[in-house]
Amino acid sequence: MTLCLLSIKWSLAEVQEPKRDGPILNIPELGSVKGLYGKSSVNNRQYSAFLGIRYAKAPSGVLRFQPPEFEGPWSNLLLAQRAGQKCPQTGFVRGQTSGRDPRNWHAAIEERMEEEGILEELILTDKEDCLFIHIYTPDVTASLPVMVFFHGGAFAGGSANVYGGSRLMDKDVVLVVPHYRLGPLSFLSLQTDEIAGNAGLLDQVLALKWVQKHISAFGGNPKEVTILGESAGAASVSFLMLTPLAKGNVKPD
Repeated sequence: MTLCLLSIKWSLAEVQEPKRDGPILNIPELGSVKGLYGKSSVNNRQYSAFLGIRYAKAPSGVLRFQPPEFEGPWSNLLLAQRAGQKCPQTGFVRGQTSGRDPRNWHAAIEERMEEEGILEELILTDKEDCLFIHIYTPDVTASLPVMVFFHGGAFAGGSANVYGGSRLMDKDVVLVVPHYRLGPLSFLSLQTDEIAGNAGLLDQVLALKWVQKHISAFGGNPKEVTILGESAGAASVSFLMLTPLAKGNVKPD
């Protein structure tokens, strides 16, 4: 298993939404999807972004607290041009975070993004419908190494929506950033079949399985998948190293 543990905050420049023109791909077993074109932040290299692709069914109703299930195929062209709805969460890391700003830094970043219109988020009626994946790729025809990044947020907050790919897209690598369930909807456990716990970690495992099945359509090599994360995302990488459920989904088997 290849892993990388990070403790960084990516800049706002990396999450700027690319232009509305974009590539259309046919994903075997799923359907056609249209993304966006963007330019890398350093070398102005063109890349493709596919935002808000649902990798699992909405984990609500009878699926609340349950292991995630793959989302089925779609019949019409899927517009993957808006960030996926983030999973239900409350504020976290309250108090002084910079010596002068009493707000949660993550919420402050998202507020700034909304003010400047940098990233448009998909808002759904079902607030628990949040298991989306974002993909950034410099070449959809290649077979490039893949980096799957798990966001931080103390397992209580955060989302993929503040992590863009514009800096990494100067390199020959495909970046994947999934959402996963947070807080009690993820980690509440009554030690029963109905509420067994660790749903968010199971979301991460399913996201890795989704990558194995479909990333080649985006120019990624499923045999060259590296997992990494920031803060709680880095802890997730450690947990994924320990579970046999993730075996075969990252390199080496």
